[in-house]
Order: sequence, then C-alpha cells, then structure tokens
Amino acid sequence: MRGMKAREMLQAALAAGGWNTPKPGPNYGRGIGMFGRQIGGGAGGAMLTAELDGTLTVLSPTIDQGAGTHVIEQQLVATDMGVPLDRVRVVVGDTDTAPYGLGTYASRSTPVSGAATALAARKIKEKARKIAAYLLEASEEDLEWEPGKFWVKGAPSKSKTIQEIAFAAYTNHPQGMEAGLEAVNYYDPPNLTFPFGTYIAVVDIDKGTGAVKIRQFVAVDDCGNIINPMIVEGQIHGGLTEGMAIAFMQLIDYDENGNVQGGTFMDYLLPTAVETPNWQTGKTVTPSPHHPFRRNGSSTMRSSFRAAQVAGLVGFCPVLHHRPARARFLSYVRCCCLHLPGNRA
Repeated sequence: MRGMKAREMLQAALAAGGWNTPKPGPNYGRGIGMFGRQIGGGAGGAMLTAELDGTLTVLSPTIDQGAGTHVIEQQLVATDMGVPLDRVRVVVGDTDTAPYGLGTYASRSTPVSGAATALAARKIKEKARKIAAYLLEASEEDLEWEPGKFWVKGAPSKSKTIQEIAFAAYTNHPQGMEAGLEAVNYYDPPNLTFPFGTYIAVVDIDKGTGAVKIRQFVAVDDCGNIINPMIVEGQIHGGLTEGMAIAFMQLIDYDENGNVQGGTFMDYLLPTAVETPNWQTGKTVTPSPHHPFRRNGSSTMRSSFRAAQVAGLVGFCPVLHHRPARARFLSYVRCCCLHLPGNRA
C-alpha cells in the first residue's frame, strides 16, 4: 500500500466539496469518509489465438455482468498487439472449454483475467518476433516493434505486420517450430490490489416532513491506471446510485409473523434519475507496484460504504435535535423504507 496518494486525494475532495466554507443552512449535515479495500485475489487464465486471417481471439473464463469486462480484454489485446479493436473478439467459454478463472466477483476481472489476457498477448508477440525474423532473414535482435508490426533496424521498409506473421505461423514458419500462434497464460497475483477513495456528502432534512435530500456528493477515487475511463466512470456512478438506494430506499425487514415487509418493488424501491443527485467525481492515480499494467479494481466497494456514510452523517443534522422534527423524520423513515443504521435516536 506504499505510495497511496491519500493526502492528495483528501485535499482534492475537500476543495471540490467546499469543506472549509460555511454550511448552506441550519438543517444541513456534512460528512466525509475515506475507504480502501484489498481485492483481486486468486489465479485466473486466458487463451489468445491469432487466427489465419490475423483476427485475435480471446477465450475468456470471465463472464461479463454488464461492467464492460470483455471490452477491457479487447482493448488490452488491441493495444498490446497494435491492431484495431474490431480485429479482436472475445469468446466466452464454459468450465469444459475455457481456462480456469475462479469467477467474476470482487473487482477481480481486470486485475486478474485482464492481466492473464495481456500476458498471453506478450507470449504471442515473443513467438511472432521469431517468425518475423525468419521471414525478414534477420536476427531477432535486429528487429524493432511498433504497434502492429516488426521491422528491421535501419530499414523500416522491411517489415511484417502481425496479420502477415499470423498467416505465416500456419503456412511458412521456421523449420522445427510448432505451427500456430496462440498462448495460454495463468496469472496468480503476487499480492492484492488496493483501490481507495474519499467521499464528501452534504444532506439536509426538511423539518416539516423529515424528508432527506442529498444536496452535494463528491467522490474522488483511485483505481490505478485506467484502461477505459468511460467504464470506470459508469461503475462509480452506478455504485454511488445504489449506495444512495441502500441508505434511503431499500430495506427488507419482517413482521412478528415472519412475513417479508419489502417483498415487492412497491416497497423495496429502485433508484431512478428523479432521485439521483448530480455526482461530482474526481480521481488520483496510484499505479499498483506489482501488477503487469499497474491496475487496481474499481467496482465493488462503493455501495456499502456509501450507505453507511450517508446514513451516519444524517444523524448529525442539527434539525434532529428538535424533537418534533425528529418524530417526523422517523415517520418518514417508516413510510419510505428508509434504512439509517447510523442515525441517532
């Protein structure tokens, strides 16, 4: 965990959240919290094949649950091999055909399976260098790599693209070399990765109704080197929104007879754009010191932290020290299935 930019992150969050400015009103509560999590354990594999036409096929054990996992694997291969994204395809295998993968959970898909995919691409590139040297009648040491091709030092016009090399791997490879251009890699992390964040929330409570509103929420995250900023931003927004829902809209409890009280979406509510505030996001970048492309995870730690933070800071709103307002607030809690584990009675 050395090198974590905790101080830089805290300062960025304080500045964005106006921490040193007066509260907007008497009924406002403001809270801050920092969190971190260790994720990305357990070995995982990937198989990468360069087809006869130069298409690169990833056989992945990772199931994409909507977080863009397979897009990330495509990007890693396309970047490392220097080919367009549409020349990389991801095939999802089952346990009979795919390499061992352990599962898609706990923000481990990119740190583990992504790493296995990237390292498989590097293995393919090593064999491709040997084939290119044979085709160009040069030594391996005399070849330079640039995205998509090898070329001879001092003679840039003498080159072979990865597509030409893939074709030769099946039709014109060196004597004694096994045909084909594919690799399997299993990545077993030497250590976990450590994403972390700092969040500031500002809420106010209506004295008349007890209703709670999030007026501002600042989230500054650090998940190491970012491969796809749009996917990471989407995961952060999704985690923030569900964290708000856990705190304010979702509670499953039971009556004295054991009947579930939140058994339908009429009572256990799903957040929509109407209830969701404008999330203010920011980032710092602390590359993981041991990961192949310095990546940490980025998805699973937000919801539970957000629920506890928002619920806890509500308890410090001055309005709740006013007994009638507190009674209306607790009534609002019961009516809206508002779950506030950190609230002061």
